[in-house]
Amino acid sequence: MKKINLKLWRDIRQQKWQFTALVVIILLGVLSYGGMMGMIDDVEASLDHTLDELRFQDFVVTLEGTAPESVVQDVAGVENVQAVTGRLVMDAGLDISEDNQARARLVGMPTAAQPAVNQLYIQEGRYLQEGDGLVAVVDHHLAEYYGYGPGTVLHPIVSGERIDVEIVGVAVSPEYLMAVASAENVLPLPSGFAVLFMPQAEVQSLFGAEGKINELNVLLGNRPPGDVDRAIAQVEEALGSTPVRSVVK
Repeated sequence: MKKINLKLWRDIRQQKWQFTALVVIILLGVLSYGGMMGMIDDVEASLDHTLDELRFQDFVVTLEGTAPESVVQDVAGVENVQAVTGRLVMDAGLDISEDNQARARLVGMPTAAQPAVNQLYIQEGRYLQEGDGLVAVVDHHLAEYYGYGPGTVLHPIVSGERIDVEIVGVAVSPEYLMAVASAENVLPLPSGFAVLFMPQAEVQSLFGAEGKINELNVLLGNRPPGDVDRAIAQVEEALGSTPVRSVVK
């Protein structure tokens, strides 16, 4: 045996506890890394399943102002567009208490059935139904923070008027896996941002925009980056003179 190997074994015997501790630390590091990688894979698989099951959009087109609901049909005819949903989405205030206000996003939704794009996973209560008035399915972040549930009445403020909206359901939305209002507000704020999914006709009536939408959620058949970019260009072309504020993949 070479002298260097003899010296190595002698050093190990003399410092066996330090050597054992070092081996244990290395093994723990390897096991922790393997566990984290497995967890990441599980989270990604769960996220992909959620987005597929709830038919999450490939991109959203936000209009400058509003447009007639008929533009949905123009976009639906674009090659590679599998489904499209047109919504009126408006922000308002929300009275939580006398000294506490939050930001509310009122999202117009169909009542006959869930939308073709960006569906909701209902945790409590029910989805919207035909004949519903001022009711909402509320995003779970706010509901969990304040303990809200079906039967709770919320108070959005629209054009300075405080209105009553009853919660009929609590849901998870693929659009709001975190309670973030926009790209400019990157920190989740479950106590200060509420998403209320309401009958489209009610949202339109509240804002004097009957038959109008300001957002298009688009789901594609093929999703490679080149196909998505091509579809965006074709959708903007199909919208013609309708002004587009932004497109977000």
